[in-house]
Amino acid sequence: SSLRTNSWLSLPPPPPPPPRAPPAPSAPAPVLPRDGGASTPPPTRMSVNCSSEPPSSDIT
Repeated sequence: SSLRTNSWLSLPPPPPPPPRAPPAPSAPAPVLPRDGGASTPPPTRMSVNCSSEPPSSDIT
């Protein structure tokens, strides 16, 4: 029993999780869309239409 405990103590501590600090600074990115929120929806719609057109042509 004591040997097992020693083994556990001997094992190195688990590696620390990846730092989540870097991603935090990225938060400002989402803020940009906020300003041009109306500008974001149009691009998305265009993308969907463009993607839907090619497949339709192929099927026909």
